[in-house]
Amino acid sequence: MRRAAVGSVVAVLLLAAGCGSTVPVSGRASATPGGSELGAPTPDAANADAPGGSSPAGTSGGGSAAAAAPGRTAATATGKTSATISSTSPNTKPLTLGLLNLPDTTGVAAAFGAQNYTQGVTWQQATRALVSYYNAHGGIGGRKIVLVESTANPAAASYATEFQAACAKFTQDNHVEAVITALGTISMESYEACLAKAGAVNIEAYNLGGADDVTYNAYPTLFTVGMPSINRKVAAVLKGLVKSGYLTAKTKIGVIVEGCPDDLRVYNQTYAPLAKQLGLTVIRRDVDCVNSYSDLGAVAAQISSAVLPFRSAGVDRVSFISAVEQLGILAFSQAAESQGWRPGYALSSSSQVGANQAQLPAPQLPQMVGVGSLPDVDLTSQTKPTAATTSCRAMLTSQGLSPGNQQDFSVSDTACDAFSLLADGLARSRGYTTGSALPTALADLGTAHVSAAVLTGTTSYDRAHHDGAVEFAPFAYAAACSCFNYTTAPAELT
Repeated sequence: MRRAAVGSVVAVLLLAAGCGSTVPVSGRASATPGGSELGAPTPDAANADAPGGSSPAGTSGGGSAAAAAPGRTAATATGKTSATISSTSPNTKPLTLGLLNLPDTTGVAAAFGAQNYTQGVTWQQATRALVSYYNAHGGIGGRKIVLVESTANPAAASYATEFQAACAKFTQDNHVEAVITALGTISMESYEACLAKAGAVNIEAYNLGGADDVTYNAYPTLFTVGMPSINRKVAAVLKGLVKSGYLTAKTKIGVIVEGCPDDLRVYNQTYAPLAKQLGLTVIRRDVDCVNSYSDLGAVAAQISSAVLPFRSAGVDRVSFISAVEQLGILAFSQAAESQGWRPGYALSSSSQVGANQAQLPAPQLPQMVGVGSLPDVDLTSQTKPTAATTSCRAMLTSQGLSPGNQQDFSVSDTACDAFSLLADGLARSRGYTTGSALPTALADLGTAHVSAAVLTGTTSYDRAHHDGAVEFAPFAYAAACSCFNYTTAPAELT
């Protein structure tokens, strides 16, 4: 089972969902890194108006190979969907869109000790503003949005109930055609399974966690913006920091692994084998899987308790495989500072140290080094937003929202990406969502989607990759500006 984590300050805004079983993957492609097999989801009643059944990807027929960024080989697009859709009139009927989002979580953050934190733009505000913007400008992909909204409660007694209710509202009560999940989440398998069974494409907006490769393989209707897969994320950290010389054969890495199935899989399938290949020494320590709001305090205590054994074992670099890396770096660095120990840290964008710099112990900041793909949270401030980022923020400003800090920018930019990815997919499918029409269109985008949130805006989607982020860059604290900066130009770490 797996919980869904809501991204915000110091990970205290974690929305932990009850876990469900993964759907069987027998008969699907093997779960290779980044792997995903695009199958035909079960059509639902909402899609009955689409042109007569298109073949699922992987069947015989015409089609073009999807473009891919260097180092990411695109599988051939062999389905008949594109040919079928291109011969029909565009679907301009209203689009019933499911939206799972989150309201203001400042109170929850304060309960976990966050100081001087004000959430200027919530996921709910950003996504509602984007619905209004698109509807005022002809709709999304030429279709006006009929919104079916479910709002998660970050302080709910049962997150399992929250997510089950959301999926039931989307798939049973309203038969939505697509879903945008705007929580900054890590994928929850029971939720993904529920949506996939109904044939609804789910676009997850990740500014905190991500899904692992097995999850992408199991749910071919899952597409994400923001974070890359957990496997690619941790591989980028190890490869990038070995390349920079921060990790060497002489360093000893203490890695804290959250005991959730996807994190355990990532350690076994990617982190441990790659560390061995790179000649790195790793000491592992497990903590509980966060499955509820009440679990956060206990897990924070477990992370803090790793300081003494790591220090005694000669660890000089600390890393995390966890959806709560934000909470991990806060808890660990505070405990380490209280003991007068300042190890180095090998972090990912999930640590969000740039956005949350003010929450972390100042003497620990110079030790925090990482490799990331999200400028909004890697950096203390972003001086040169891309054209897509500027456009996104202008859209929100036109609806009365004014992001004011890095966390606001992260929420806003990632929410924009979820909507623009859906718009790009609908443009390619000519507005159709039935069967494999929309997932095939999204998988065939190649590098066409330009992101507001990820480094340089570059993304790549194909039949084997449903996570768009491509480029990474090392980041570190700079004493001259008392801020986090990227230390080299972005690159794809293959």
